[in-house]
Amino acid sequence: MALIECNECGKKISSTATSCPACGAPATPRQDDKPLAATKTQIGWVKKVLIVAFWVIVGLLAYEMFGGRMSNKELSTRVKASMQESFRSDPELAKYNLSITDLTVVNLKGNQYEGLANVSYDGESHPLSVKIAYDGESFVWNVDAISFNFLAEVVLQQQYQELDEQIDAVSKQIEDGMRSYRERNE
Repeated sequence: MALIECNECGKKISSTATSCPACGAPATPRQDDKPLAATKTQIGWVKKVLIVAFWVIVGLLAYEMFGGRMSNKELSTRVKASMQESFRSDPELAKYNLSITDLTVVNLKGNQYEGLANVSYDGESHPLSVKIAYDGESFVWNVDAISFNFLAEVVLQQQYQELDEQIDAVSKQIEDGMRSYRERNE
């Protein structure tokens, strides 16, 4: 004999009783004499499903965090190579013979990364801030124009030197012309 719940009031009654002694509702005993055994079987099955679901979720999270993406170091290496190729192929930058000596990349949030590149120009190292978006398969990078201010200074110095040389040449021509004029008029 086992105890079952009354369908009306929920009190425990004997599985052999014909009605509930508390409320008088007719009792409908279970077909089997082991109602708790069925419940244990159901709980065991639910436990197994929950355990499998837990490990599937853990596996997916681990893949997302570690397996589906390259490491920051790998991303850094690929972005560095891409930047170097762009510096070589861009006609405006190629003439400066820029060389990326180092690139450090950190993940800001989601697919947004930021990097700090050290660019060598004429024996000096200059920092460049690099913004990177990486979706697990491909990446894009961007360097703000202001990061190339060190080149603007170089260009201005070159232009200043060229202008200075032109002024010297014009001054020399004026002096030669003045000398020639004096010699003719003496």
